[in-house]
Amino acid sequence: MKLYKYIGPDVLELVFSEAGYVRFKCTYPKDYDDPYELFLTIDPNEMEPEIVAYYQEILGKIPQLPTTCFSKLPNVIPMWTHYARNLKGFVIEVDETTLRKIIPDISIGDVDYKKEANVVDLDLLRLANETGKPRHTYFLQRAAFSSAYFTKNICWRFEAKGGY
Repeated sequence: MKLYKYIGPDVLELVFSEAGYVRFKCTYPKDYDDPYELFLTIDPNEMEPEIVAYYQEILGKIPQLPTTCFSKLPNVIPMWTHYARNLKGFVIEVDETTLRKIIPDISIGDVDYKKEANVVDLDLLRLANETGKPRHTYFLQRAAFSSAYFTKNICWRFEAKGGY
């Protein structure tokens, strides 16, 4: 599958600054500029302090992995507004198979666009808090990982569909 990275003209030189390599800017989840990109929440009616504290502890343990976004389409006009400079820039085609060979540990996945944030399963949250079992904590962390890396607010769906 082909993936596409939109960049501004001022970034092109950095992307190809070293012969034989392509570099893309990456961001850690803690540094996301969109507060909705860490798209996981707790039921606002759930106010047990111990559960809220445990939830925050679990979220604090999301692996901070370098993250960059690609599009499946090379011709999404709104992407130029968000990622290029004054509608000027470049789109770089990347072969997913080659990328996986070069970076075997890479996680590539489709983004799930949602109206509402994912709500943590409170029963699982309580169970993990009460038992302290690693497998229960693991399930919570996987949900947080998925939300942090592969879920966005529906207002960004143009990234995948090519229009608002």
